[in-house]
Amino acid sequence: MKSIMTALDGSEESLKAVEHAVYWAEKLDAVLRGVIVEDEARFAYFPTYSETEGTVPKAIALPKNDMIRVEHEVLAEGKALQEMFMTLAESRNVSASLEIMRGRISELLVREAKSSDLVVIGKKGRGGSPHSHQAGPTAEAIIHDAVRPVMVVPNTLPKEGSVLIAFDGSQGIQRILAPSLELIAAVNAPVSILTMRDDPKEGEAIQQSLREFLQPYGLQTEYTVKDGENNAAVMILAEARRCGASLIVMGSFSHSPLREFFFGSVTRHVLAESICPILTMT
Repeated sequence: MKSIMTALDGSEESLKAVEHAVYWAEKLDAVLRGVIVEDEARFAYFPTYSETEGTVPKAIALPKNDMIRVEHEVLAEGKALQEMFMTLAESRNVSASLEIMRGRISELLVREAKSSDLVVIGKKGRGGSPHSHQAGPTAEAIIHDAVRPVMVVPNTLPKEGSVLIAFDGSQGIQRILAPSLELIAAVNAPVSILTMRDDPKEGEAIQQSLREFLQPYGLQTEYTVKDGENNAAVMILAEARRCGASLIVMGSFSHSPLREFFFGSVTRHVLAESICPILTMT
């Protein structure tokens, strides 16, 4: 991995994501690229249903004075975020740049993510509900559409520790294995591999290919098969706490034929409740 992208919007989660992005850029000797998207929705308003006499409301540009005020606010926010980002990167001797653009947040970030080897993003942005633990729509959009490894960061700081790989043999986890090994090698982290199967022999058979794949890497590994396929999210979170995981690696655990379009319930649950970052890829 030689390039990492992270998104900044001033939210607490995005600021923690920046710290993780700087940490990994330093460990991987990668170039770091920050992106600020000025949300075009801030420069417009939606009239009420009654104001439009029953027609579907459409966005209307703010009045001139309000537009000037918002422009000043956005400019000041961007300047402060840029100074913070560059100062942090320079303090860790990380080569970094920052771009500011305006438009639809998810659309632009998905587009920009395709120019990087790894995307590090906060679990929720500034528009996320403080009462919800779920990952925000921007994080979900990037995971689904960027076709890049995505590290989703909760409100936590980087820490050293083991890496938990939730391995079910699916295409999603197979695709994320190689990128995860670069991160593991960069910090020489011990690895815990967890497979959930009601039949232990089936679980061991699934892990066998991974044992063979990882053998040349000389990693410190621990393999576990647990009975709990129908309660996989709880098992993953419990195992992450047990092994002191600093990162969880997982693919999509949905068994639905629509798995390419929607998160599985396991993935969504782990993203919501994990206290450490999740590395995933669809």
